[in-house]
Amino acid sequence: MSSKGPEYEQTQKLVNIAMKSGMTQDEIAKLCRVDQSTVSRWKRNERRAKLHQVTPLLQRFGERMERPPFQLYRRTNTRDSGTSVSQFLKVDGRLLLREAYDNTQDRKPGCAIDRVTCPPWGPRS
Repeated sequence: MSSKGPEYEQTQKLVNIAMKSGMTQDEIAKLCRVDQSTVSRWKRNERRAKLHQVTPLLQRFGERMERPPFQLYRRTNTRDSGTSVSQFLKVDGRLLLREAYDNTQDRKPGCAIDRVTCPPWGPRS
């Protein structure tokens, strides 16, 4: 590995995102022009890549690195007729008003709110 250029501090996260998107370590290695064993070290966080090495991955997956975290909540209201209606609420960034979603004493009867678990890069389309 070349000693030129700055290290990319989020190498492991970037490799994990690429692999969760379906790429293999061999494919990542070919794209970054390194050996598969180097990608394996990146994945295990034993070594950091140089910025110039992961530029192709950043071009492909960089937007997933910059997305702010969010929580997804589902609110279910039961109507008088007995039918349920679901509404999803996406809360970007840090949740400052959790009580607005978690406080059961202020809820209307027949209204339930569940937190939906999503990966850090958001739900897949």
